[in-house]
Amino acid sequence: MKRWHRWALGVGAVVGLAVAAMLAWVYVSFEPGAYRSRIEALASEAVGRQVRIQGPIELNLLPFPAVVLKTIEIENPGDIGDGPLARIKRVAVSPRPLSLMAGRLAVGTVTISGLQMMLARNRDGQNNWQGIIDALAAGPGQALGAPSAAVRPGVAASKLPLSSMSVSALEINDARIRYVDGVRGQTWQWRGGHLQTGRMTDGSPFRLEITGRLRRADSAVRAEMYLMTRIEPHLADRFYRFSRLNLNLLIDGSSVPGGMQEASISASGEADFAAGRYSLSDFLLQSGGLAVAGKIDGKDMAGHTHYNGRLTIKPFSPRSVLQQLRIRPPLIRDSAALGHAGFDAQFEGNEQRVRFKQIAAQLDESHLTGTASIAQFGDPLVRFDLALDRLDADRYLPPVDENGAAVSVEDTASDDDHGLDQLWPALDRSRFQGTLRVGYLDAAGLRLADAEARLSARPNEARIERLTAAAYNGRLAASARIKRSEQTTTYSLNTQWRHIAVGALLSDLVGVQRLTGLADIDAQVTTRGRTDAQRLEALDGTLSASLTDGRLAGYDLDGAIRGLRGAEASGQSSAPVTPIKALAATVLFEQGIARTTRMAWQNTRFHGEGEGEGRYALADDRLDYRFRITPRESARPPVLMRLTGPLGTPTPELSVITTDASTQSPAADAGS
Repeated sequence: MKRWHRWALGVGAVVGLAVAAMLAWVYVSFEPGAYRSRIEALASEAVGRQVRIQGPIELNLLPFPAVVLKTIEIENPGDIGDGPLARIKRVAVSPRPLSLMAGRLAVGTVTISGLQMMLARNRDGQNNWQGIIDALAAGPGQALGAPSAAVRPGVAASKLPLSSMSVSALEINDARIRYVDGVRGQTWQWRGGHLQTGRMTDGSPFRLEITGRLRRADSAVRAEMYLMTRIEPHLADRFYRFSRLNLNLLIDGSSVPGGMQEASISASGEADFAAGRYSLSDFLLQSGGLAVAGKIDGKDMAGHTHYNGRLTIKPFSPRSVLQQLRIRPPLIRDSAALGHAGFDAQFEGNEQRVRFKQIAAQLDESHLTGTASIAQFGDPLVRFDLALDRLDADRYLPPVDENGAAVSVEDTASDDDHGLDQLWPALDRSRFQGTLRVGYLDAAGLRLADAEARLSARPNEARIERLTAAAYNGRLAASARIKRSEQTTTYSLNTQWRHIAVGALLSDLVGVQRLTGLADIDAQVTTRGRTDAQRLEALDGTLSASLTDGRLAGYDLDGAIRGLRGAEASGQSSAPVTPIKALAATVLFEQGIARTTRMAWQNTRFHGEGEGEGRYALADDRLDYRFRITPRESARPPVLMRLTGPLGTPTPELSVITTDASTQSPAADAGS
C-alpha cells in the first residue's frame, strides 16, 4: 500500500474516533431539560401564545442525532375556545450543529405526531388564531435578524443571532383539527391529516402536500382532500408566494347529488405582510361541468381589509350541469330552456360587504347587466340595480296538461328528487331589496315592455313594492306581496290598468279575443292557499272596470232582441257583433265567488244602469248572471238577459219583461 493511502486511512480513523468520542461525550454530558425554558420561550415568541413542554426532552443519536420533545401544549387566548389551542404528542428535530459555525441554523426532518387543534370563533366574531397569524407574519424575520418588534407581554424575549435557516423537511402525521363557529352555529372536523414539505430555505420555493378528511359535525357529508403547491418564503421581508396550487376534493354523503361529486381548485398568489397586501390569481374551480375563474387583490389598511377582483363563470348549460350532478332538471314548458348561461363581473369589498359591478350575465336569450351587493354576511342583505333586455318567464313554468291545468312537481318527482322546491328553504331566509328593469317581459300570459319593479324580501315574505310597465297600448301599475307561514301562504295584489287594449289582453290571458275596446281596470284582491284550487276558492277583494268604444264579437244583441219580438232580421251580418259604447262595473269577490255591485252600460240602441245581479264561481268557471236591457225607444219593453256557463263562452237567454221589475215573468225568473 502506498504511503499516502496509509496516511489517509490513518487520518480518517482518527477523525472517526474523534467524532465518535465527541458524540459519546455529548450524549453523556448533554442535559436536555436544562434547555426547556429556552425552547419554550423561543416557541412562545414565534407563535404569540404561551407554549409549555409537559413531557420529557430526549436526545437520540441513532440512526441520526435528534432532539425529541413530548406532550406540548399551546394555550388559548382568553375565553375563546375550550381547553388548549393545540396539543402535540411528539416532536422530533434533527439538528445540524456544524451549520452554526457558518452562522446558520439548519435542521434535518422535523416530525410532528399526534397534533390536535381546537379553532374557535365566538358569537362576536372573535377567533383564537388571529394572534398566531400576526406572530408568524412578524416573528420569523425577527428570529433571523430582521428589525425587531415589541416583545409581546407574557412571553420571554429572545432572538437567535442567525442570518438564515433551513429545514430539510417538515412532516405532520395524524393531525386532527376541530373548528367551532359560534356565529353560524356550525362545527367542522379535519381528521387523518397529513402534511409534508420538501427542503425549506428562506428565498427558495419548497413543495407542500396536505391530505385529510373534512366533514361537518351535524352532517353526513364528508370530503377527502388532497392539496399540493409550491411556496416561496422571504422571511426577513415577510413576503410569501405560492404557485401551482392544486386542491382536489372527493365529496360523498346521502345529501350530495348522486351520492358523490368531485371538485378541483387551482390558483397562484402571494402575501406581503410588510405592505399589508395579498393577491390571488389564475383561480379556477371546476365541478359538475361548471368552471369558475377569478382573481383578487387585497390590502389591509389600519386593520381594515379592502379587496377587488373579477369573477367569471364560463359559458355552460344549466340543464347539462344538473344532469352531471345527477339532479333531475325541473319540468318546464320549454324543453329547450336552461340550455345556455354565463356570468362575469368585477367586485370590490371589505369585511362588511362585497359589491359586484359591471355585471354581464346570460340565461338562454336573456342578458342581465347592472350592480349588486351583499352586506352583513352573518345575515346577508342583498341590494341590486339590474336590467334585463328580455325575459320570457312563462317558458320556465311547469307544463300544462291536456285540460290546460299546470302539472305539479309532486306528479313528476320521486321521493328522492332534487327539484326547484328545494330552493324554497333558501328563499324563506332571504333578505334583498332593489330595482329590476326589463325591456320586454312575458309573464303569467301577459306581455309588458319597459317594465320597472322595486322588489324586496325578508324571511318568509316577498314584495313587489312598485311595478310599472307599458302594456297593451296603455300603462300598468301594480304592487303585490307573498307571505308564508307554517299554515298557509297569503297573496295580495293591487293593480291599475289604464287605456288598455282589452282585446289583446284577453287574447293573451284566455286565448279568446271576443271583446275589444279600451279599458281601465282597478283591482285589490287577496287570497291564500298552497294550490291553485285553494287560492281560487279563497279569493277576496274588489275589481272595478270601465270599457269604451268596445265590440263583442260572436253575438248580435240587437238581432237577438228583434228575433225575440218576432221582427225580421234586416241586413244581419255573417259575423255577428254587439257594439258597446260604454260599460262600467264593480265586482266584489268573497271566498272565490264574484258578484257585481254596480253595472252600467250603453250603446246606440240600449242601455242599462244598476240592474244586474248574479254570481261567478272562479274555481268551477261557472257563470250565472242576469241584467236588464232597456231600449232607448220608450215604446219598447225592457228585456232580461241571463248568461250561464263558462265565462269565456257563456250561453245567453233573452226574455221580454212584460210587467214591472217586481213581478217579472216566469221566463225572466228562471234560474235567477
